[in-house]
Amino acid sequence: MVFDTRRQLPSRRIFNVSREMPKNPYLPRQRLYARVGRLMLIWLWAKRMWRYLAPETIKTPEQEADAYIANLRAASLDDVAAVLSAALIARKTLDTTRLVETPFPNDDFDGNSELDEAARDRLAAYADELRRFQATCATSGMTLGHSVAKGLDTWILTARALAMPHMLEKGREAWTLLKKGDDRLENSFRFMIRREITDVEREYLAYRPAALTKP
Repeated sequence: MVFDTRRQLPSRRIFNVSREMPKNPYLPRQRLYARVGRLMLIWLWAKRMWRYLAPETIKTPEQEADAYIANLRAASLDDVAAVLSAALIARKTLDTTRLVETPFPNDDFDGNSELDEAARDRLAAYADELRRFQATCATSGMTLGHSVAKGLDTWILTARALAMPHMLEKGREAWTLLKKGDDRLENSFRFMIRREITDVEREYLAYRPAALTKP
């Protein structure tokens, strides 16, 4: 006996099956969630940029230095080591990536060049350049980018301390406080990079700006 299989199949009308695909593959609620998600991402990005670029949030160099030093005074040794680690990671990033056009001012920071008017203007411009680069790092969304952004505060203060004579003592005090984290520096640096420290990186760990750290 032969059965006609076509007669055994249920009719399309029973299940209300449509051969036409919907123009939008997302349901209305899913489209709403997607739009909300995009708006949240835009809001977070704008908030981060506003934090660094809004005119009313900009502090004077003296206010920034005072806040930096106050945080170091109140920080634990582990936190001080973390600040120093972030600064040295930022220093390595500046050397290896050249994302900042001006090279790191080794001669000025080490006291090997005379701090004349031209040098002070150059250091002030370098600090401004680092501030703009910091805003880019802060909005990168990467963990290492945030570490670099935090570490740049140290070099901005260092450059301004040498560029502005009245801030020289603030720069020296900041580096005196940072030295307290030397004993825990390697562990903190290793934790930030999440791997073992290379020989090249150990050279960076030993770096201190002689112009602000020599007796």
